[in-house]
Order: sequence, then structure tokens, then C-alpha cells
Amino acid sequence: MARGLALSFDGAALRALRTARDARRSESAAPLSAQELARSVGATKAQILAYENGLRVPEPPRIRALAHALNVHPMRLMSPSDYGTWDIAGLRRACGLTQRDAAERLDISESTYRRFEVQAKLSKSTARPTFLDEVAAAFDVPLENVVAAVRRRRAVPQRLEQVERLVWDLFSKYGAQPGFWSQPSADEPDLLALASLYGWSPRSTSRILGSEFKELRRLLLRAMVERVRADYEIDGDRQAQARTQHQRSLRTFEESLRQLPLRLENMYMHGRRS
Repeated sequence: MARGLALSFDGAALRALRTARDARRSESAAPLSAQELARSVGATKAQILAYENGLRVPEPPRIRALAHALNVHPMRLMSPSDYGTWDIAGLRRACGLTQRDAAERLDISESTYRRFEVQAKLSKSTARPTFLDEVAAAFDVPLENVVAAVRRRRAVPQRLEQVERLVWDLFSKYGAQPGFWSQPSADEPDLLALASLYGWSPRSTSRILGSEFKELRRLLLRAMVERVRADYEIDGDRQAQARTQHQRSLRTFEESLRQLPLRLENMYMHGRRS
């Protein structure tokens, strides 16, 4: 039994598709019998009935064969309630693929694919802007399904937690302090730690953070200007307006800073470094 498929595979869906009038791609054709479906996928009638009755769960290659015989995507054989719960490994299995199948479709080694799936990490052969699009094409699912599934992998929130701490410390030192602006130094320890998480060079990481911190600093400046107006405007209405604008600008800044780790993660997963 494929790990992760036991709860997702829907035997009732298999039976419904097998007995549907369009199972043979013709409205005039009779539904498929369990024996006929078994013959078309190299199984026995008893196995098909066991799948339909929830007594057995087919392995990914058999799921793919069943889906092909029924002229549907393999995910049609899964419980719809599970569609939004799979990580990338679960999505692959739901698409009827083994790790080897996925690696072959992507034209990469199985170990490289396994690293991507288990650690949500890209290697030299997969660090390109189109890689997730290629995964989506290999699975025959929308790109957003792949992106969401990758983010559900345990390694991603763990990495984001580290990135969040490093980004905050770096911005506190290089972005939030008054005075002359300079981008983070390429030999800064926190920057080196961040670079290592994504396999980026320190110079590229410094350039990326410099661009992000510049925009954050601009947003912070806007909020500070409105704060001064709120404190020192002579006209009461203008002071109230400035106070409202200050709160709005501050929320925009805080949200942009909060989203920065996710922007870096997206940049990494889409193979972009600048």
C-alpha cells in the first residue's frame, strides 16, 4: 500500500467511473465490468472489487493504469476532500507517479527529485525559473497545486522560521536604523546563514536583500513622515488625517516586512536570484 494513499484513494469513485456510461468513451457503450477493467490494467477481478470496496489500495502505477483505462486524471480516483491537504509527495502519489516516474518525466536523477520532494530544495539541475512549471506538467496539474503542495512540506515552514529570524535581525541592523543607507555586507554572519539556506552566493544574497530593504525603508520613511505630521500639524483636521495615514502606512510597512521571508522562498523555488 502506498503511504499517504490509504486515506485518499476513493474506491466508490472507481466504481462510479467504471460503471458510468462514458467509461468506454462512447455514450452507446455499456459500462465496464470489473473483469474487463481488470484485464485492461493487468489485474484480477478480485483486486478491482477489493479496490472498490476499500479493502485494498492500489500502488501509484496501478492508479495511473486505472485512470488511463477510464479516461480520467488519476486524481479523479481520490477523495475530493483531500485535494487541499497533500504535500508534494502526496500530490505525486495522487497523480499515480512514483519518485522514479517523476524523475524520468523531469529528466533528472531520482536522487535529485527526492531531494526536492523531501527537503523542498533545488539543486544545480533544478534551480531554474521553469522547474515548478515542469513539475506541474509532469503531474498534469495546475501550477498553483504544485506550489501549494511544496509549501505543505515540513521542511518549508521550518526553513521559513529560520529565514524570518535572520531577515528581522538583518533589517534591524541595516534597514531600520537612521543614518546613511548601505545594503547588508556580504560577509555579515546572518547574511551568510541566509545564503546557505538557499544555496545562494553571499553577493547575490546581499543584492537581493539590498533591493528589498530599500523598499522597506521607503515604506518606513513614509510612515515616519506621517507620524511627524500627526504630532506637529497645527490644523486639527490635518493632524487627524495624518494620524490615520500614519497608521495605514505603518501597517503597509509591517505587512511587507512580514511577507519578505515568503518572497525570498518564492524567489528560491522559482529559481530566481536577482
